[in-house]
Amino acid sequence: MCGPGAFTSTGGVRVNIGDAPVATSSSALLPFNWIQQYKVTPGQKVSALRNDGVAGTLVVVELTN
Repeated sequence: MCGPGAFTSTGGVRVNIGDAPVATSSSALLPFNWIQQYKVTPGQKVSALRNDGVAGTLVVVELTN
């Protein structure tokens, strides 16, 4: 998962992963241009919320063994 964007001290995406996730201002911060891998189980979903009001894109890629 990666949120491409211009680097700022507060820029990024708040993410939450689960069966019925809701991203909030206290969810994990994924800074812009930071690549992070998360292990999820089938059926789980991703909820995302921009952190500083800057519009962006969240890129999610499925990895397999």
